[in-house]
Amino acid sequence: MNEPRVHERHDLQLTVDLDGGKMSSASHSVNISAGGISVQGDYELGDQVKVSFAVPASGLFVHTHGKVVWTEEGLAGLAFDDLDPALESAIAEVLKRQTQRSVEADDLLSDPSK
Repeated sequence: MNEPRVHERHDLQLTVDLDGGKMSSASHSVNISAGGISVQGDYELGDQVKVSFAVPASGLFVHTHGKVVWTEEGLAGLAFDDLDPALESAIAEVLKRQTQRSVEADDLLSDPSK
């Protein structure tokens, strides 16, 4: 049985540098949370991967390790292993602000009189 998610996922495509498993390459994220990231790539459950990416509009650059916790045809979910709690909180806050701006933009597009 899957455990409930601790962190909210945010759809966000980033360039992610990955090193581990059978691959070492740049990839793209599908979504991200403060606790992990899903990426394009063929990995196996349990693979340990070095992960590096920049969080847009934040000045944050993340270097951490992740463990592949799920796979699905060309996609893999990585749980961050050793992310500093302060950085985890900063990522969560940046993602929250981006989501709020996106919702506000959607509201304006649906009702231009605002």
